[in-house]
Amino acid sequence: METTIMSMNRRNVLVGLGTIVAGGGAALGTGAFSSVTADRTVTVETAGDADAFLGLQIRDDLAADENTIDLNFENAGNGAEGINENAKTTLDKVLLIQNNGTQENIGITFEVEIDDTTDASNVFSFNENNEGDFDDGDGGIDPNGEPLNPNQSAAYDLEINLREDEVDVPDALDSDDSFEVTVTITAEEDSE
Repeated sequence: METTIMSMNRRNVLVGLGTIVAGGGAALGTGAFSSVTADRTVTVETAGDADAFLGLQIRDDLAADENTIDLNFENAGNGAEGINENAKTTLDKVLLIQNNGTQENIGITFEVEIDDTTDASNVFSFNENNEGDFDDGDGGIDPNGEPLNPNQSAAYDLEINLREDEVDVPDALDSDDSFEVTVTITAEEDSE
């Protein structure tokens, strides 16, 4: 029987352990990884349109609900059934927008589409109208049409321009059918 005796001294053990630690640190300490999966929870508090950071309020007689302006001209009285063709029609103060947040110089823009496909910003436009108060008597209306600061609000008229010599009237408006108009309101800091 043959016996092998290994002799180690303290220096060899320390050098061996140091090599293992350095090699492991190089392999694991680079910060590189191929995949990480982590679940996190985010809580967001929402508010109704009137109380959100950007407050939106529809004029009472036009509000189908807090998110929908209902322009139904059928049975409006005296046999009238709609707005005039080849004309501009303005509905006063259909919408009030208020800056309920803390951000200053908020500019408001509108994008309008018919049936989610046709750009109709040239036909349906929202224009500031800050003469007098909105129907609910809300104060703080921005009189100059400048960007909104905290606690300021602005009322907007809705102008429907069907004058064919001024705009390209979408086909959807040439029929007697009803159609859906989607308005996207964007509020962002005005850098001017």
